[in-house]
Amino acid sequence: ANSIPSKLRSIGVDPSATTQAFSDDQIDTLARLEHNRWNVERLIAGFKALPYAERMDYKARFENPSTRQAAKDEHNKYKNEKFIHKDIAPYDELLEVSKDYDRTTSRYLLDVIGQF
Repeated sequence: ANSIPSKLRSIGVDPSATTQAFSDDQIDTLARLEHNRWNVERLIAGFKALPYAERMDYKARFENPSTRQAAKDEHNKYKNEKFIHKDIAPYDELLEVSKDYDRTTSRYLLDVIGQF
């Protein structure tokens, strides 16, 4: 929540005067900013990124319905035991489901701060 005003300023929006919905381009920019903020937060907390090749392997297994659950279970083990997270990565390399989460969060920022 503390980063919301600076995120809004980064897209040219005055956080105290906004009463309109964001454009798709603004939502995409906000989603990228949120993902970058989250990456830093996780790294500070001691998490490490899943190496690129393993991240791409996870992505392929996640996108296949017959191997999705096994991929999720394996990732949870990494995350909980080794402090390694698949989403500590450049935004463009994320699964679409992770990007959708960031976009949805960004779309409702004004609701979160009570401005809309």
